[in-house]
Amino acid sequence: RLSLEAINRLKQSWNRANAGLSSSHGTAILEEGMKYEKVGLDPEAAQFLQSRKFQVNEIARIFRIPPSYLADLENSSTRANVEQQAIQMVRDCITPYVRRMEVELNRKLFRDDESSYYAYFTVEGLMRGDQKARYEAYATARQWGWLSVNDIRDLENLNPVEGGDIYLQPLNMVQSGKDNTNVDAD
Repeated sequence: RLSLEAINRLKQSWNRANAGLSSSHGTAILEEGMKYEKVGLDPEAAQFLQSRKFQVNEIARIFRIPPSYLADLENSSTRANVEQQAIQMVRDCITPYVRRMEVELNRKLFRDDESSYYAYFTVEGLMRGDQKARYEAYATARQWGWLSVNDIRDLENLNPVEGGDIYLQPLNMVQSGKDNTNVDAD
């Protein structure tokens, strides 16, 4: 417990020792049994924390995975960024291992004369992104005629439908230089 007089002396002493630029590094004197307690981290502890953070990034580099998969979300502030990191994970980490497994399975399971058989892992489902983007891509592919209804259903792991193997061709697209004067205008 400090008396009122001790509080005032301490305040004046503290201000004299620490107030202003000229005395910013002065020595403060603590009175009547007071003890100093450090606030904040010392440089060694701060450096230790920084090295721990660096270790997480090093592990991510070694295994070629995004840091967000090791719970380091410092640079993954948006959902789109995390989605791109998921695609990067499949492309840069999983796919090389999968391709090596495919080559090894094909080498060990099938003879050279069995060329119609092969092992293949489908990882496209891991890179699908959000539903809206997928459906927009399917609509574009369907309208321009390079996917049929059954192709799209197959990509979504759905059963084929009757008549779903028809490919569309846009009517406004014609071969360059072709005479288009005989087109019916019904």
